[in-house]
Amino acid sequence: MKDIARRLNISVTTVGRAFSDATDISPETRDRIFELAKELDYRPNLNARALVQQRSCVIGMVVCNVSNPIMEGVIRDVDDFLSREGYRLNLAISHSEPKRESDIINDMICRRVDGVIIHPYCLEGRSDAVESLIESKTPTVVLGTYSYSPISQVGMDFFAAGYEITTHLLDLGHKKIAFINELPGDARYKAYIRAHHDRGLDVDNSLNFYLPVRARSGVDICRKIMESDATAVFASCDALAATILEGFKLLGVNIPGKIALAGCGNDRYTSVMGPTLTSYGFPYSNVPRHLADFILERIENPASALRTAILIGKLIPRESTLGQGVPLTMNDQTKPHF
Repeated sequence: MKDIARRLNISVTTVGRAFSDATDISPETRDRIFELAKELDYRPNLNARALVQQRSCVIGMVVCNVSNPIMEGVIRDVDDFLSREGYRLNLAISHSEPKRESDIINDMICRRVDGVIIHPYCLEGRSDAVESLIESKTPTVVLGTYSYSPISQVGMDFFAAGYEITTHLLDLGHKKIAFINELPGDARYKAYIRAHHDRGLDVDNSLNFYLPVRARSGVDICRKIMESDATAVFASCDALAATILEGFKLLGVNIPGKIALAGCGNDRYTSVMGPTLTSYGFPYSNVPRHLADFILERIENPASALRTAILIGKLIPRESTLGQGVPLTMNDQTKPHF
């Protein structure tokens, strides 16, 4: 900066104002400074600037994975919203590993990001990563629901989704419904149990299966499901439902003739799968705006009240439970989001 100031015969303070986007500097002087900086291959030390200004203009975002098309859309739109406000999004993926998630969060805290949006690998109970953010007083918004400590959050009513999906399958006459999940403790599974109990039906724990979203094949679980004599499958997300559908196809099992299948999320590919997938859609297009608004509010006014948005969706019955010939109606409530 001293070299630039000396060669342009201006003050170091003026050079600093140019790089901090100050308004009290003429466009001509700013252009001269940037042109010479480029010639000298000068780049400001953003870490040093963050220490001086106590502001990095960076917001961290930690998600379990990006294989879900809905998450991809949420990330993209959050980035768009924040960039308009002068912030850069620093995205990190925990791959659903709690230790990795905590390490990422500790690194972000040390790098003094201005705030963090986190989709924690935790469906209930305590998250070390979230608690670290609260302890460090880092402005934070949880994508999902978190009840262990008070914190701003944007989530979906997965209990309502699970209850409506299970009820839909029960109404179709299915008494043995397999449940596929990635994690224990999911609200959709609790709703699955409640829906059975409300009908006076017992839940067969042997019909509860776990399958990672990243699993390459669901054939083994599909074999077990067929051996259990289940007549329907409820997969906790559409990505799992797609894996299960592929497994049944490889085994030559007809959907829904032999076994019905439902997912949750209304991913963009659900209406083009064969058969089209019965799912439960949320208004995901509202999620990025809530996340951006909540985190910016926490950054600008840390003492402001915590905020919560819980989104409610709608069941979208399709061929995988109702059979072929179900017409598709592409409106705001049924079209796949993103």
